[in-house]
Amino acid sequence: MTSNTRLVFLFAIIASIAYAYTKEEIEMFQFQMELNKKYGKDMNIYKFLKLDNIDPNYKNINNKQIIKQVRKLSAKYHPDKNKKYIKLYQRINIAKDILLNHESRKNYDYYLNSSRGFPKYDFIKGGFYHSLKDKLQLNGILLLLFVLMVICPFFHMLYLKSTIFGKRMKMNQFIDAIIEQHDDTNGLGVKYLKFDTSEKQDESQIDELCIKFGKVYSVEKDGKEILMDPNVLIPNMKIVDVFPLNLFFAKKK
Repeated sequence: MTSNTRLVFLFAIIASIAYAYTKEEIEMFQFQMELNKKYGKDMNIYKFLKLDNIDPNYKNINNKQIIKQVRKLSAKYHPDKNKKYIKLYQRINIAKDILLNHESRKNYDYYLNSSRGFPKYDFIKGGFYHSLKDKLQLNGILLLLFVLMVICPFFHMLYLKSTIFGKRMKMNQFIDAIIEQHDDTNGLGVKYLKFDTSEKQDESQIDELCIKFGKVYSVEKDGKEILMDPNVLIPNMKIVDVFPLNLFFAKKK
């Protein structure tokens, strides 16, 4: 996969996340599904509130007319008159809240007048979805993409940062212990140390360190001395180290 292809593919995935249904939309879909199940497939909020008697096309109905009609229905179907109206009364108020909110009403009208209608619900397919010419827009899949592209990278980044912090802290503790136990020059001289690091303690593996003026160096087999600086030997994480960006941008070894 070329770098350009990776960029295009990554952009397509991120862009698709923007089309995931919002919490408010899902609640609206659930309410519409409840109305259809209770009163038939042709039922909508306007008909439910009997606003179609005012304007069959619903377009010119204003907030004052909605409030007036809701008050009339609320007075008629108030639970204080009959407890069997509790659910109906709740539906009236939910419908009112949707229509009196400009954005909610705009979204509702969009789906109501759309050729595709309101999304259908299928648990197996991941939630609410639209079907058009065998192409599915699945809310569950988009949610999964959001988790993979946003939530997972966030926690992976925290994990990487904590791992780096832990390794640096251990190295600093090791350096402090070496200086405290073996530097008898008080940071004013040079001292070479050898340690048997073999499992059987048979001197089959000897590691050499050097304490030079208060700093600890590891001594390679060729005699090269490397300063034990945690900030250098344990570098900071890069953005390409974070999942799933490392799948697209990590350099092949």
